[in-house]
Amino acid sequence: MTQTTDEGLSVAASWFSSAEAAKTCPVVLYVYGGTFVMNPGPSHTRIAERLAAEVKGQVVMPEYALAPEHPFPLAIEDIVAVYRHLLGQDIANNRIVFACDTAGAAIALSALISLRDQGDPMPAGAVAVFPWVDLTMMGGTYVSNIKDDGRVSDLELLATLLSDYLQGVDPADPVASPVFADLHSLPPMSIHANVTDILADDARLLAERAKGAQVPVQLSYWDDVPETLQKDQPFSPQMEAIFSSVGHFVRAHSGRRSQTHRVSSEGLQDDYLEIVDDNIQPHMRARVEEMFAWSKEHGPDWVWSFIEKRLAHGAVVTQHQLDQDWFSRIFSDYEEAMILLTASRYILHANRRAEDCLAKGTLLSRRNGRLAGVSVEVDAVLEDVLQKQFLRRRATQMSGDTSFARLGAEPHSSLFLRCYRLEAVSADEIAPPVAMLRLTMDDEPPLQIDQAGLCTWYGLSPREAELAARFVSGTPLAEYASEMGVSMATVRTQFSHIKTKLGAVDQAAVVRKILRVAALNR
Repeated sequence: MTQTTDEGLSVAASWFSSAEAAKTCPVVLYVYGGTFVMNPGPSHTRIAERLAAEVKGQVVMPEYALAPEHPFPLAIEDIVAVYRHLLGQDIANNRIVFACDTAGAAIALSALISLRDQGDPMPAGAVAVFPWVDLTMMGGTYVSNIKDDGRVSDLELLATLLSDYLQGVDPADPVASPVFADLHSLPPMSIHANVTDILADDARLLAERAKGAQVPVQLSYWDDVPETLQKDQPFSPQMEAIFSSVGHFVRAHSGRRSQTHRVSSEGLQDDYLEIVDDNIQPHMRARVEEMFAWSKEHGPDWVWSFIEKRLAHGAVVTQHQLDQDWFSRIFSDYEEAMILLTASRYILHANRRAEDCLAKGTLLSRRNGRLAGVSVEVDAVLEDVLQKQFLRRRATQMSGDTSFARLGAEPHSSLFLRCYRLEAVSADEIAPPVAMLRLTMDDEPPLQIDQAGLCTWYGLSPREAELAARFVSGTPLAEYASEMGVSMATVRTQFSHIKTKLGAVDQAAVVRKILRVAALNR
């Protein structure tokens, strides 16, 4: 990852480039959320770096005008100028995607509306994470989800800083609050809402307004997302999933042709079903319809793209080919070993790294198309991991939880499993009964565990952090005691303190928690 500054802009800006960045790669214009008054901080840099890595391209983060010295609408004008600068550098508009979070969404979307009204070409898409786009703050979640620290609530804080930005302008002004503006002809949007945050209704309202203006939109709901978006601490698993979703959206839309004359998803579905109707078994028709229903809500948008291409060539496919194309697109960008499988362990798709692991047959193998452990003990662990995703017997089991396991007890022979089920956003939507299994193998580079971070996040002492990192890396407690020249009693006491501070009930829980931290820093 490289970071550079751009001296050619009218405002200061930083560029972040992934190792895979090329001349035709996506370019993300990231409008950070600083509540209209704050400069970008270390957390925004980490977000920009994460975005660049996910989209396998470049991210430019401008330092737009800040209130109260530079009030509304100067920040909007800065973003308009930055976008035009990108176009002037021979960066095609269909390579550019706007990304924004919280207050940055009000600035970014208003800039898009201004560009549209002035006849500028639209970018390929726009991503809004927990957008603040209704500055009247009239949504019900501003009351139902209010939080405070005993001194001031988050609502009061937003209202105070908002006055510095608007300085007397009506918050219902469509330029200030994009949800009240005409959104027609804006590019496709990916919107993410945290249902436990005060801004949740802003995301819902923005999605409704976009759909009403015939703008293609994906709305994703996330439950109780820890506040790690704009804080200098490890991203939560939910935020990691959001970044992954954003990466899919950006890569799917960047470089594509204009969406203006695109066939609607409903019309495309009817045309597709008409072609395949005589070429698949009757019971498969329901499966195809189910796939369309799920894809329409979840995306990524390439689902429609590849079906549209097949229709253009008059192609006829079988259900098996359809599933393989669908799943293989999801996996094409990942180097991590990943397997999609059903509740009966039937392997729908395994990427190259996973196939290599199965071919070795050290711990897992493919038997008659299904995933299996090479021993009774390994198979039992695998079954337990999957049951946690497919058998939700207790009401307290929340969808979206990740299950973890470790196969192999000997050093240099372990395989770590992370499994989660693909879930529908609500009860009215359809998701296939499919789980994602991710494999971390012992032949991969050693996990880099941030010992300083363990001290900060969990309150471990430096010696405890070192012991925790060594233990997860495969060093037995007895070997560690011998290396350090201390007694086993001392090491056991230190390990007991580690479990208490991590909130872990046993050694497996210690491994699971620290592996999660390591995964966030990969």
